[in-house]
Amino acid sequence: MTDSVPAHLTIVDDVVTTGATVQALAEVALQAGAKRVDIWAIARTPLAHS
Repeated sequence: MTDSVPAHLTIVDDVVTTGATVQALAEVALQAGAKRVDIWAIARTPLAHS
């Protein structure tokens, strides 16, 4: 096992609401050395209408 982060990561989320969780995970992965982070979501909540 290595202590390094893979160069390319994919985060899979079941439902995206605000996107804050996957954004935080992606930022940590990039700071740890990842070169690319893809985020895949199965669904998202509807945007609020103003």
